[in-house]
Amino acid sequence: MNKKFTIDTIKDLKIKVKEMNETIFSYYTQKGFKPDDSFGLHTEQCEVPELGKDVVEKMVNALNKIDKKPCDEFEAGKILFENLILTPKQASDICFWTYHNHYTFYPYISKRWGNLWNSEKDIVNFSSYIIKYWIQSNSSQNELIRSPISGLWWSFYLTIDNERNDKYELTRLFFKNDTLRLRQLGTARFARHKPAILAVLEFIKENNLSLEKASNTIVPYVNLLGGIRPLSYFDKDWFKSKLEKRFGVKKEDKELANLKVSHDKNNEQGNSLISKKKSNQFDKYFCLNSKSGNYLVSSEFNIEWNYCIGLNSAISDQYLVHFYKEGKIKKSNVNNILNKAVDRSKPFSNGKCQKLTLIDVKLITQPVLFGIAYKTRYGIYFKAMDEQNLKNFRIDNSEIHQEGKKVLYIDESFQTAFKILPYKLKDDLGTLLQQSPTSNGAEITNKYYESKWRILNDYWPELFNDTIVWA
Repeated sequence: MNKKFTIDTIKDLKIKVKEMNETIFSYYTQKGFKPDDSFGLHTEQCEVPELGKDVVEKMVNALNKIDKKPCDEFEAGKILFENLILTPKQASDICFWTYHNHYTFYPYISKRWGNLWNSEKDIVNFSSYIIKYWIQSNSSQNELIRSPISGLWWSFYLTIDNERNDKYELTRLFFKNDTLRLRQLGTARFARHKPAILAVLEFIKENNLSLEKASNTIVPYVNLLGGIRPLSYFDKDWFKSKLEKRFGVKKEDKELANLKVSHDKNNEQGNSLISKKKSNQFDKYFCLNSKSGNYLVSSEFNIEWNYCIGLNSAISDQYLVHFYKEGKIKKSNVNNILNKAVDRSKPFSNGKCQKLTLIDVKLITQPVLFGIAYKTRYGIYFKAMDEQNLKNFRIDNSEIHQEGKKVLYIDESFQTAFKILPYKLKDDLGTLLQQSPTSNGAEITNKYYESKWRILNDYWPELFNDTIVWA
């Protein structure tokens, strides 16, 4: 297991596969990957312990036992996780996964996702199929959890609870529904925060909730909590208390009952989702489509939108903050939004800057610091900026479609990540808190800031354990 592809190899491999059609079967056979010299594959060393020779065989055998229900991969995933010892940083390495998808784990993937060689299956685009199941091109949570092998590993890592008598109890629940695991909870914006995942699964189990209906409602609600505060600050009990307060814990609670598994056909209509009930904390919601930029001001929480952020008309100083991949931050006063028509049949347009790629939207109601990280070929860099600095972030601008303030001036390709940090860190961060948007910050292995990194690690650990999701 001490090999992995180089990042350039993955890029070239993806391009080559896209150019193939029928010829793809000469290289991707049902028994293995058989490249020729035209592939130009390059590898490098990695420090991962060797996997036992019979591990993949056992995983395939686990699949053979459940041919009638091949989506149940719990046993195969358990074999993988117990034998493949990785750190979160190593498990986020797409070069590692893509290499071993093509060699070590090829027998498993070709068994689990073997439609490519099944004449009864109508695969429209062979190249897209290979790219989907064999080639991983980014380390986003979405791709890691949906990819065949990395998805199994991360599904166990995020859900094992060593405090339970059966540490795999919640993991089994997670594997019972692919929508829950691969499309809702597993790909949620808070999915890398294990206490949140455990809290949601524990709440579902304790209250005997329908997995799909619960995930369709609970996951957007927890995402909503992330719109008003950094979720990585909180432990499992905090999330449980929020869920219990929002959805109830008593059997006679009608709202919770609507999510329970029903065995009475006459009660099917009663099992509707609960998004129609408003939280007492909010009287309006900013609902945004992250791609089109269309938005609504809604009187209720709505799971159909990428973002649905609660607003409280009684609060005077509240701002929406749009974070963009290109290294820009737009802070907007919400007064203009609060004055717009509520529950309009036709959405408003220009809820984001159409020129830029939206990473996230947050609501702030008190002073904060903007944590700004970027990654280049030379390393990972961090700086913070004071949201209260009016020269950089105005408080009188309510035009949410504007580009905002450019906070990164980098002369080469880079990836970005942002984090809202508590204002109390202003003095602790010292010179890492920078006034000028043109400042480059510091590389996170710079020992001069060692004491600062220890403080920051308590609030943004993903930055240091390499589990951050870069845009």
